[in-house]
Formats: sequence, C-alpha cells, structure tokens
Amino acid sequence: MASISEIIESFILETFGEEQELSLSRNSMADYFNCAPSQINYVLNTRFNFENGFIVESRKGGNGYIKIIRIEDNNKFLSNLYNHLCTNETTYNQAISIIENLQSKQLLTVKEADIIKYAVSPKSLATPMKIENKLRSNILANIVSSLFKGE
Repeated sequence: MASISEIIESFILETFGEEQELSLSRNSMADYFNCAPSQINYVLNTRFNFENGFIVESRKGGNGYIKIIRIEDNNKFLSNLYNHLCTNETTYNQAISIIENLQSKQLLTVKEADIIKYAVSPKSLATPMKIENKLRSNILANIVSSLFKGE
C-alpha cells in the first residue's frame, strides 16, 4: 500500500498533466487527504524541490496558496541549477536527486550518472563535513557548466 506522501505526490503529478504551472490550496489539499498541512509541506519539500526540477512558491494564511512550476526547458534548468549550486551547499542526498534529475532529462547517461554519484559520495570527499557539502556543490556546478556549454 502506498504511503500518504506517495498518494499526495501522485495526485499533484496527475493534476499537473502537461501544464508547466499548478496552483493549489495547502489547506484544501490537507482537508482532501485528511492530513495535517505539514504533510503537504513535507511532500513539497522532498518531492517537488529544485533538485527535482520544480520551483515552489507559497503564501501562507487564510488565502494561502501553493504554486508549483515545472522547469522543463533544459537551458533554463541548467542555468538555475548552476546558480543554485554556486550559492548553496549540497548534501549527498540532494546531489543524488540532482544527478537523477539530469539523467531523467537525458542530460547524463546512466554510466555518467553512476560515475558522478561515486565522485560526490562522502567516501570520495573524505573531508571535514564543514567542507564536504561546499566541495560537492563546486564539483556539481562544474559538471552542470560543462553540460550547459554542451561540452
């Protein structure tokens, strides 16, 4: 049986259809799924995040809404991803999501994705944790830069 998170994710993806943008009410969704609004937030944060090719905008309050934007254009995605990597630290789990997203967009082959996963693993980056996530971001930013340039 699917978890509530999987059910909510499937619902959102089905509602998206072929559209690039979707607006929803967090409270209405929580009522519909008979769950806390924090469960909706969890799904958005873990499954509809930037690393997975989405931008989520939200406004809280009585008339609050959630706008989910799917980043389909590869050049726009790579440009935004590069900027994100240059200004943020990247955990190993975030890196895996980014790499799998690049693979799903056919910007990386399966073999390339596997090699990069090993390259950014904690074992490969045997450095203090304080440095590891920034180093991982720098490596991924350089890879994304080469993809964007078509190298």
